[in-house]
Amino acid sequence: MEFSDKLRHGGPGQPAPLALSPDGAIMASTQDLKVELREVDSLRVLQQYTSLDVVQHMEWSPDSKYLACGVYKRGLIQVRRRRPPGFSGALSARPCNDF
Repeated sequence: MEFSDKLRHGGPGQPAPLALSPDGAIMASTQDLKVELREVDSLRVLQQYTSLDVVQHMEWSPDSKYLACGVYKRGLIQVRRRRPPGFSGALSARPCNDF
């Protein structure tokens, strides 16, 4: 399998973050507004979602259950739940009416 064919990440003119879960099972990658969670062993896509803007940073929770995505242009951190899949919430550096 050609790794670069399976996993394209990044956006125009900027490197994109990759984040390996602490349990070593899942890799998060981003390209433009799309965030993907993949199995490390097979690179099979487990989850895919669209961010509000370009993600500049990603961090996993220590238990590998949540992924925090820094969307700095909007002053946001979006938190996604790994299982069951879904949106968990957002933290903002601005008042809520600025979204």
